[in-house]
Amino acid sequence: MMSMKLHMRQLMGSLLLLLLLSTALAAQEADRERFSALLKNLRVNGVELHYLESGTGIPVILIHGGLGDYREWNSQIGRISGHHRVIAYSRRYNYPNHTADILPDHSAIVEARDLAALLDALELERVHIVGYSYGALTALFFATEHPTSRAGAQFNAGGACYFGMAAPSPGRAGRTR
Repeated sequence: MMSMKLHMRQLMGSLLLLLLLSTALAAQEADRERFSALLKNLRVNGVELHYLESGTGIPVILIHGGLGDYREWNSQIGRISGHHRVIAYSRRYNYPNHTADILPDHSAIVEARDLAALLDALELERVHIVGYSYGALTALFFATEHPTSRAGAQFNAGGACYFGMAAPSPGRAGRTR
């Protein structure tokens, strides 16, 4: 009898968890559909970059991590766009961009150059840049190559900042190839 009550509690707990997860997924899907309608794209450095733009004011550029895309910022875009012009973009090899094979010399430096070209194409001079994980590394390289041209940057890299890459030597930071 005790074992049956325990199993029933576990079953009810699992069903409740499933219900909560499905509700969260439905809300996430509604956000995805709402934001996908706002999706734009342009070509820079020979690749297509999709981005989402919302709000007005000082631009805030959101850069996702390694395996993500622009959609990772959906829950923050609404809050930030109430005070700023928000641009969340997908880096060159991430959904929904259609880019050729990954180049052997690809790095966060290449991604930083894509970011610079994106900002130039959008005619943005002063921006705030927010990135996490590989996006933070991209923002860091961007900041080293453009130290005086942008307003500010926020890096949140955790322990995965270099993602298997060697750190640049002190004399090479900010230098282009």
